[in-house]
Amino acid sequence: MDGVQWRRGITESIGFGGYCRGTSPIHYWHPTCKLLGIGTLLLASAAMTQWTWTLCFSGIALGIARLSQLPGHYFRRRARYPGLFIFAIVITAPLSMGRHTLFQWQQIHLYAEGLSWAILIASRFGTLLLFTLTLLGTTPLPHLLAALRSLGLSPWLLDLFLLTIRYLQDLNDCVQAMKTAMRLRGGGRQIHLRHWAALAGSLLIRSYEKSERIDRAMRLRGYQAGLLYETLPPPQTADYWGAGATALLGLGLLLAAKVYPILGF
Repeated sequence: MDGVQWRRGITESIGFGGYCRGTSPIHYWHPTCKLLGIGTLLLASAAMTQWTWTLCFSGIALGIARLSQLPGHYFRRRARYPGLFIFAIVITAPLSMGRHTLFQWQQIHLYAEGLSWAILIASRFGTLLLFTLTLLGTTPLPHLLAALRSLGLSPWLLDLFLLTIRYLQDLNDCVQAMKTAMRLRGGGRQIHLRHWAALAGSLLIRSYEKSERIDRAMRLRGYQAGLLYETLPPPQTADYWGAGATALLGLGLLLAAKVYPILGF
């Protein structure tokens, strides 16, 4: 199977299935090179402490997300819950942090330092979210794990990561089944706090017992370290150029922010 046929193979990743089947340039990018390129941009944007330079990374993240052709609801649905927490911080920071007042109305003060910090947090959150979701949404999970393995990540960490994702999904299914059973036994839709406490305790005991059974089963089957992961085809020349260009772009912006601080690095 050549590289084009492999890239078009349908391999569903846990939690992101269906979006990995696209034909955009980001989907066709080799997983290892994609991980290096987008990972460098992600780390460089996380190291920024100026909102002016962080907005540059936000523009790059938006460009990559548009290039991936992922639907807007894919990002909105996954940003909803963490976005509420960030929104609360962004709203309160300009009104409670800082010394220099930009605007005052009665007892309400709008501080310059708080506004700058709020813009930094919002832009950094949006940038990291776009980079991460684009990477996960365009790369099947087995291919992503194989790329991490090829970069030298410990097989123990890879196995832990894979099993954690797998059994978080299994844990969610168990929670839904227990909630349905509690409603059927109680005859109502409302679940009180004491019911939630009982559910959490039962779930903890079940999870512990299930982890022991899985551990014994894996040891009896000869597990030591390193599950079988897919073998990736070698990257093409365009893949290397893409990884090099994105990595140089991220590092160049980070260096420029240190050499030419706009609002103080």
